Amino acid sequence: MTSALSAFFVSCTVVLLALLGSTECLIRAHVLPQDTLDAHLSLLNASPVSDAAFGDSHAARGFNASNGFINLAYPSEGIQDMAAKAMSYFAGHAPRRIILQADPHLFAPYRVHDRQNIDTQIPMLSIHSERHRPRAFAYWEAFLRNGFHLESKVTVTEFGSLLSSGDLSAVPPRKRLLDAQIRRSWHEIKQSEEVETARQEYADLIDWLVERGARLCLVSYPVSEDYASAMKAAGHEKEIAFFEDQAARVGAVFWDARDAVRDRRLFRDVDHLNGDGAIAFSPRLLNECFGG
Repeated sequence: MTSALSAFFVSCTVVLLALLGSTECLIRAHVLPQDTLDAHLSLLNASPVSDAAFGDSHAARGFNASNGFINLAYPSEGIQDMAAKAMSYFAGHAPRRIILQADPHLFAPYRVHDRQNIDTQIPMLSIHSERHRPRAFAYWEAFLRNGFHLESKVTVTEFGSLLSSGDLSAVPPRKRLLDAQIRRSWHEIKQSEEVETARQEYADLIDWLVERGARLCLVSYPVSEDYASAMKAAGHEKEIAFFEDQAARVGAVFWDARDAVRDRRLFRDVDHLNGDGAIAFSPRLLNECFGG
């Protein structure tokens, strides 16, 4: 009996180790080469570039970094995350040209309460990662379903931008309206102590960057007409005025580019540019912020 139990436990251990090993190989061979966070952290940890953009998915997907810039924006980041990342990144070198996202939804309730706090350390074993471990089963399911192949819908550029596919013009009007209304429910501003704290954090980040010599540009990124119509009574103009005041206070540029793109074919959804949209919009962004 003892011998049989020992053999059983050894067999289980071998199977478990084989499963963990094959999952680690799957992640390293098929997930990491196209994983947005892994690529983002590698750039954040290794790049010495002084021209950078910070923000959430609007900046990550909407700014195709070039002309010496890197894009250090990442989806779902809030103001505290942007500040922590900027201060960490520029701990050893000075900022130069900085694009800082200035979108009103940064003050939406879910944003002022939710802190991403991205860990800049990459674990030695991917299966230990808080990002990949919960997704292991989904990776295997997608890998097997797609014929031993994984393909991301996001292209990570060498300068950190996350360019996406998608075409809002192909979405039926009723669905566009519904999606815009859903975004409105997420992005409506409700004045609170947390919002005031977030405004102060944003102002402190501006001061920190300017004190270190940054040429600062605050940008509200393009949104579709569907989104803009839905948000008319959501309190966003008060936050636009806040960004204008902050830029004026430190002599920075503020560009409200929410209506700068009107072709639905250049949006992936109601409030994010697709890859073609980012490529078309970005040269104008750099010109409006820093001149030719």
